[in-house]
Amino acid sequence: MALATRDKAVRDIERDIVALDRKFSEATDKISAAEKALAAARLAQGHAWAERHTRKLGFEAAFDNATRTLVETCHPAIGVFLGEMRDEYDRTRRIRVDDRSEVVINQNTGKKTRKSESNKDRIVARMAAIREAVAEAEEMRLLADQSGVPAALQKLKNELPSAD
Repeated sequence: MALATRDKAVRDIERDIVALDRKFSEATDKISAAEKALAAARLAQGHAWAERHTRKLGFEAAFDNATRTLVETCHPAIGVFLGEMRDEYDRTRRIRVDDRSEVVINQNTGKKTRKSESNKDRIVARMAAIREAVAEAEEMRLLADQSGVPAALQKLKNELPSAD
């Protein structure tokens, strides 16, 4: 009886092992197929990236060439204006800040109040306006039609606030 039970257990194990080996082999084949598909997908991705990168470099080179041409052929007044604005910025930066304050006494109540004035806000506003004018002039370099540039530069210059 023990021998029959043992033989039955061996047959069951052999049958189950064969089925499990087949299942394991099928899973291994699926993994191999998936790894091959992944390798093919990575290769395709690499080719796509290389093509994209090459095209992007071409577009950037064309854009840079067009920009360089526009800058090289811009109106000469822009360069003069930029130099003047850098000098004006430097002059404005060196203006002495005047802080004046005085005590005012109310005739009726005798209460003292301090009244102060400063040119600091005007100086800061002029420096900001100069920076904005320089940025606008830099953008004018990229305009295809440069005929209105001198008038636009003069307008920018006239619109600068006073620091005095």
